[in-house]
Amino acid sequence: ALKDRPIQIRASGARAVAVTRIAGRDAVLRRVFVRTEKDHPLKVRYVELLGVALRGGKAVRERIKPG
Repeated sequence: ALKDRPIQIRASGARAVAVTRIAGRDAVLRRVFVRTEKDHPLKVRYVELLGVALRGGKAVRERIKPG
C-alpha cells in the first residue's frame, strides 16, 4: 500500500476520476501496474503509476520500489 499517496475521488462531468500525486504533480490516475517476483508472486518488485497531469494535460509516470 502507498499510505503516503492518498487518492481523492472527484467528479469530472458525468463521471468520477481518481486524483493523486504522480512524479510530484497532481494527476488523474489512469493505470496502476504492479510487478511481482516471478518465483514469489506476493513479493512486489515495483508499482508503476500512470496518469495525466491536471495542469498541462501531459502524461506522467512514476515507478515506486518498496522501501
